[in-house]
Amino acid sequence: MPRLFDFYAPLFSLGLALQAQDAAMREPGQASRLAREQLMRARMQALDAGHSLAQVESAAFAVVAWLDEVLARLPGAPADTLQLVLFNSTTAGTEFFHHLAVLGPHDAEVREVYWYALALGFHGQYHFERGQGAGVLARLKALHAAQLPLAPIRPSAWGAWASVPGPPLAAAPRAHDLQPWRIAALAAAMVALALACVVLPFVEG
Repeated sequence: MPRLFDFYAPLFSLGLALQAQDAAMREPGQASRLAREQLMRARMQALDAGHSLAQVESAAFAVVAWLDEVLARLPGAPADTLQLVLFNSTTAGTEFFHHLAVLGPHDAEVREVYWYALALGFHGQYHFERGQGAGVLARLKALHAAQLPLAPIRPSAWGAWASVPGPPLAAAPRAHDLQPWRIAALAAAMVALALACVVLPFVEG
């Protein structure tokens, strides 16, 4: 069964494209609509693949919290945040860490989605922390990295994965169509757009 992260990878790709000022995605309203569409698709596919509703929704919340921070930094960001529209929440920056704190050993795949949100720049209530090597966020990333179901994407693999064909923002495939090269293509879209090696301290430390 594909991991939860496999279904939400297109949402991370979208956020990284926005951070990289992708010319095709500079309109925040358009990006917000696309995010909602991709999120609904990811939820349905994850449920169809056999993941529990609670885990699917928790992972979706983590991605939404991260995407809202990305969108908020863009000029003309939509007034209605994704967390408000999809989860009726205005406090995702705090709730994110509450949800993360209660994850148990059986929630390894949910934890993976939260970890990638942190590794890719989510700050939430710790918005005052901007350094990469110290503080609560750094400790959380290190703590949860040790509990991931698979090792995080290594920077040394980025170049090879970037050569895998496939459009980074294409519609997500059906759950049973998630072949290894498709998953690699989604991962390549994420890492190729990252401007800093945010993962490096936690995979080589």
